[in-house]
Amino acid sequence: MTDVLDTRSCRILAVSSPGSRLAELCVIANGFGNAEVHFATSGSARRWGIASERFVGIVDFSLFQLWRMPVCAVQLAIAFIRLRPRVVISTGAAPGALALMLGRLTGARCIWVESLTSTDELSLSGRLAGRIAHLWLTQWEHLAREDGPYYHGGTL
Repeated sequence: MTDVLDTRSCRILAVSSPGSRLAELCVIANGFGNAEVHFATSGSARRWGIASERFVGIVDFSLFQLWRMPVCAVQLAIAFIRLRPRVVISTGAAPGALALMLGRLTGARCIWVESLTSTDELSLSGRLAGRIAHLWLTQWEHLAREDGPYYHGGTL
């Protein structure tokens, strides 16, 4: 597990849906030391307070908007080619799960941190991504299981 978490001096692609999931991801990314963290989400860099050179704009999608998934996949593939991240991390939702799949295909270490908003049960994206991730975490102790996700604290 420590090799997945050794993010002090590598390139990281942090992918999430906008809003609270992105806010959580920004808090988590603050702990990555000298790592070069790039954020991929929808909207604009200015809207989220992310430096434009560290921002990748992608189309968000969900189970109810699957027609957007191919566009997001192409945008993420271009980001993977350009950035060549060593680690991919996500707090969800669907774009994050897709990013973890691409990360696995490219040899990146993949981390899924289930969002704080999943208080009663794991999200669909989290259940899918957990099977792909090298490290699968939840921020709620009562959702942790022996086979994952694991609990090591929350972002609050």
